[in-house]
This record gives sequence, C-alpha cells and structure tokens, in this order.
Amino acid sequence: MNKDKDSIFLHQGEICIRSKPAVITTVLGSCIAIILFSPLHATGAICHAVMPESTGEANGKKRGRYVDSALEEMLFAFHDRGISRSCLQVKLFGGAHMFSSGYAMGLADSVGGRNIQRALDLIADNNLNLTGSDVGGYEGRKLQFYPHNGAVWVKKLNRREIIETEW
Repeated sequence: MNKDKDSIFLHQGEICIRSKPAVITTVLGSCIAIILFSPLHATGAICHAVMPESTGEANGKKRGRYVDSALEEMLFAFHDRGISRSCLQVKLFGGAHMFSSGYAMGLADSVGGRNIQRALDLIADNNLNLTGSDVGGYEGRKLQFYPHNGAVWVKKLNRREIIETEW
C-alpha cells in the first residue's frame, strides 16, 4: 500500500466522495457500486447500494442504501462542488445473483438484477456517460476504486477461480 493514499472500506449503504489520493475498497454481491468520476477535477465518488428504490424513506445516512437516492446524493455533491454532469464518467459494478434458492426466477427478477436495471435507467434518465461496467452473473466482486484518477480494480469472487480486471 502506498503510504500517500488513505485506505477506506466502504460498507453497505455508504457513499464516499474524494479528490485526495485514496484506495476505497468494497465487496459486492447483489448490491451495486455506482462510480462517478470527473477527470477534469480529479474527483470521484462511489456508493454501495443495497436495494433499487427508496420509496421515499431514504433520509440522512440511509440515502446510500438505495440506488436512486445514492445516485441523487452523489450528483448533488458534484453539483455542490461546481462539477457539471457532462464532465462525469460513470462505471457500474455488482448486481450478482447470489441466492441459489432463487436461481429459477432468473437474473432480471433477482435483487441484483433489479439493482442493475434501476441504475441503468437512472444513468440514462440523467444523460450520464456509462464508460464501463461489470454486472450480473453469479459471482461476488471485490472492488478497489482510486477516486483521484478514476481507476477501478475488480476481483471476481468465484469459489473455483479468481479473475482480476482493471477498468
């Protein structure tokens, strides 16, 4: 680990926005991480959302638990910093189908599938630029996000093998 970078573990329902060098790590199953990055401002944000929609109950610290309110919170934080949506690159990760008892229902109907679809709908609705994604499937993922340069490292957590990718 580079001593010049803070190390942060992002828990379920949390949002982190940074411009200083850091390594933000999170582990996803059916949850998703939406990453926003402005290359012009060297500022990045990540959320670890658990469910697709807040149904109006998201307030305070709970906003990060839901895809819709987490993305809204991150977009507001960028706006508050004077960073336009047109400057943002978006990456999307997670949304795995993790529960073997529900395999018959299909990926789209799983919590992970609903999280992915809600995120994709919101990205389109907000005219955001999706530049990378690794979503769905049956494996969890471990992410490391570097908010000052937008780099993302992904390790798929498969019981048989480990696959590492840089985004």
